[in-house]
Amino acid sequence: MRRQMKYTNQSKQATKYHDESKTKRKAEKSRNMEMHSHLSALNETRNDWFLRVRVTGIWNNTSYGILIRYNMILLDCENNHMHAVVAPELWNLFVGIITPGTIYCIRNMNVSPATGLFRPLHSKDMIHFTASTTVVLDLNIYLFIPRHKFHITPLNELRDSFYFYGPENHPVCSTDVVGVVDNLEAMRTVQTRHGSRDLMRFNISYGLQCVSFYSPFPEHYEALYDTQLENPVIVILASTRVSIHIHVHVFVYADNWKYHAHKIVEGGVFVFSNFYTKEALGSLRPVSSKFRINFSPSTNVERVEDDFMIARHKFEFVDLSDLFVVANAYEKPDSPDYSTDVIGVLVDFEHVWKIKTMYGLKDICKFRITDGRDSHKVTVWGNLAVTTDARVREVKAGFKDGEEEPIIVIASSTKLKIWKSSVQISTLPASKIYINLDHDFSSKSFIHICIRLRKEGYVPSDKTTSSPTTTYVKEVVSVIETVTLNDLSEKTSTDFLKMSFMCKVKVKSVEESDNWWYGSCNKNDYHEKVIKFEGKYRCARCQKNYPVPQKRFKIVVLAEDDTKAFNFVLYDRAVKRLLGKTVTNLMVEGYNDPASYPPPLKQIAGREITVKVELTDDNILVSNTIYYAVDAYECSVSTSPVLEDIDTGTSVSNYTNISVPSLSHGAGSSALSTRKRVKKEK
Repeated sequence: MRRQMKYTNQSKQATKYHDESKTKRKAEKSRNMEMHSHLSALNETRNDWFLRVRVTGIWNNTSYGILIRYNMILLDCENNHMHAVVAPELWNLFVGIITPGTIYCIRNMNVSPATGLFRPLHSKDMIHFTASTTVVLDLNIYLFIPRHKFHITPLNELRDSFYFYGPENHPVCSTDVVGVVDNLEAMRTVQTRHGSRDLMRFNISYGLQCVSFYSPFPEHYEALYDTQLENPVIVILASTRVSIHIHVHVFVYADNWKYHAHKIVEGGVFVFSNFYTKEALGSLRPVSSKFRINFSPSTNVERVEDDFMIARHKFEFVDLSDLFVVANAYEKPDSPDYSTDVIGVLVDFEHVWKIKTMYGLKDICKFRITDGRDSHKVTVWGNLAVTTDARVREVKAGFKDGEEEPIIVIASSTKLKIWKSSVQISTLPASKIYINLDHDFSSKSFIHICIRLRKEGYVPSDKTTSSPTTTYVKEVVSVIETVTLNDLSEKTSTDFLKMSFMCKVKVKSVEESDNWWYGSCNKNDYHEKVIKFEGKYRCARCQKNYPVPQKRFKIVVLAEDDTKAFNFVLYDRAVKRLLGKTVTNLMVEGYNDPASYPPPLKQIAGREITVKVELTDDNILVSNTIYYAVDAYECSVSTSPVLEDIDTGTSVSNYTNISVPSLSHGAGSSALSTRKRVKKEK
């Protein structure tokens, strides 16, 4: 009994001692935790704040080599973080005291609204250290504060976050992102306006975004080059700047181009000044920007040193699997709003040959483009066909015997057309063909197609590897009927409504009773005359106002053949082709009066031409013999503007033999791309 009582008393004493110790620890913890404020409570009303926070990051800001301030990110136990700044003259008070990752007790600081662009955090206030600010190490072992806090933006939302502020405005806050490291480039030195800087670049999330860092590099950057790292390498990038390369169509009239042709070269970086912008209108636009740049007579062009931050190319890819849906959705199949960029593996390449067209012999080559699942036929015209053929031969010459690799091809600014339930891709004057484009991130990200083709037993076909020993000419047949004027006048059935016919005629005279040009709507798919109203020009059809209308030709001629003679209304396209000049060209030469016909127009009389006539309601229903010529050509060429491939049934569109200069989208060693996006306005 005595032994039991002894053990009971000892147990009570131990319990009492444990309770007293626990109470003391709680009291000590309470004393340690009291009196400090959380970051969420800070405001501008006082400057005697007491904080217990972890310093998660430190960096400085400089401008042209001049130190501006030191910066810190502070994080508290409630997971609130705030940006703190220290003036350079005060930083010596804290050197050797503050290190990243440590928890501190900080007293006496000012608070003000957060200002500036690319702020590291989204908090509305920021902290300013003063001469009376004190910083001491916090020894409280009971305080838990996370090591880091991030505000991650998903990679697929970066574009939307950029356009939230608008391309012309800088974001208020910087961006935190996370992804898989890919295509890590070797470190290199580049020249910037701040002098020489070291540069490292890589992609995150399988090549969808490009990342660039400049010296001084972020903490632990060298770990990315550690060959012992296990794949995949996950990286978090905090407080980054997101930028999107924007490309725009530049339009230069021929009379202005002659002043800049010797200055502008593809791939160069230039400064353009004194130009004007217009809404991007018309069909088959090469890029999706909502405006375009027009050069004026006072536009200045100055070439500058290469800027590695401007990509050499940018593409707006549409997946091959989406092409049929895109082409089938066109409201105007012959003149869609945008051209299309595609990427894939080149197969079944047919080397260049010549084909007869209405413009004479034209070079042409064909191939198929595939991603391993979908395949479409591509037709390349003109000089582009010759350069494409040469590039393919060059690439194949570098293959080792028996080890031919898939060839990656990019076709930009192409036209889609559905023919016999399949998509046909053909080139335009603005088109470019790139074969195994060097340093192109989009091509690198496309390498999985090559891997899949190898696994599926990819073997180049005979067409892919064959080279014709001789150049041959393939005959074509016309799909637009050529008729006499008598035959044309007899086509009064409604079956011929909106159909086109070709007529070879001799122009007897040019009627000068009406103006030779008129102000038109700026849209290219119809040439509606605008009416001046309240100082602006309004199109009744599209219900839009324009400060300056488009100037277009419209003349009436009397023409005949061996059967009859009729009046023809020649519209802008027909007259431009016959003259080789625009209305603006003639006005620059001094012919400004729309009622006074300039000599070049009068000289159309006596010429033998071929007109392309489209039959209208008046021609069919009331037998009106005034015909509208939508195009016109010299009689010395063929009369078929649309060609049909006899062997394959592939319909392709033919274009004018006018060389249109192509302006560079930028310069650099990389290319940018947007995957699975149909061109549209932002």
